[in-house]
Amino acid sequence: MPRDGACERTLVLGLGNDILTDDRVGLLASRELAAQAPLVAVEEACLCNLDLLPIIEGYDRVVILDAIWGQAWEAGRVYRFTPADLPHSFGYRSPHTMDLSDMLAMGRDMGLQMPKQIIVLALGVVDPFTFGEELTPAVREGLPGLVDAARSELGAGE
Repeated sequence: MPRDGACERTLVLGLGNDILTDDRVGLLASRELAAQAPLVAVEEACLCNLDLLPIIEGYDRVVILDAIWGQAWEAGRVYRFTPADLPHSFGYRSPHTMDLSDMLAMGRDMGLQMPKQIIVLALGVVDPFTFGEELTPAVREGLPGLVDAARSELGAGE
């Protein structure tokens, strides 16, 4: 839930799974950012799609930190997306899930106050599937870049 106040309410949301090697990079980045920017609301989630609605509801701006995997995405490189330009292959997809734009539209249709701006910062990863708590070398080297990109994004909204 957002903090009270007259200024813009911003949430940093780290996504991932703490027990999957590189998939945890969004969680790690959000933890680093929380330590560096204590006045920013930071949440973590191992959820997707509609389960995220109660977390993002009421914020003006959300910066999502996550992993992205596939041949098109260079490991260790940070990618920036808006819901409109987010690739359909991003994240978990099944007939029971929806993409971020659909999720936001559904939230609005349900009368929820959805963020005016959502930015997704995703780090290209090597292995988001293997159980383990150590990042692969390329992702470990790219993690500071993801944190820096989030810090820059937060500064752009102030």
